[in-house]
Amino acid sequence: MIVTRRHLLGTAGAVALVTAARAQTPTPAPTEPGPFLLPPLPYAADANEPNIDAQTMLLHHDRHHAAYVANLNAAAKANPALAAMTVQDILANLSRVPDGARTLVRNNAGGHANHTMFWTIMGGHGGAP
Repeated sequence: MIVTRRHLLGTAGAVALVTAARAQTPTPAPTEPGPFLLPPLPYAADANEPNIDAQTMLLHHDRHHAAYVANLNAAAKANPALAAMTVQDILANLSRVPDGARTLVRNNAGGHANHTMFWTIMGGHGGAP
C-alpha cells in the first residue's frame, strides 16, 4: 500500500477527533421546555461497566436521548394538541399529528419511548450484554 499525504492527514485528523472526544466529559444537551421530560438514568452511569463505560452512558443519555425530548417538545410547542398527549398516545395515534410534523414527531416520540425502555432493559447490573 502506498501511503499518501492525504491518507496521513486523514488518519491524523481522525485520531485527533477521537482523542478529543474521549477527553471531554459529556455535558447535558440543552432541553426545550415543554411537557415531555428526560427521565433520569435509573441507576449510576457506571453500573454496567466494564461492558459499557459511564462516559458512553452519559453521552447517550444526556445528549442523544435529551435531543429526542427537546425535539419532541419543540414539536409540541408548534402543535399544542401534542402537549396534552402522552408519548404512547402520540405513537398510537400518529394520524392525528398534522402531516407536516408527522415524521418529526414519529421519529422523536419513538426515539424517546425506545430510549426510556432501553434504560430499564439495561438494568444497571453490569455483566455481559
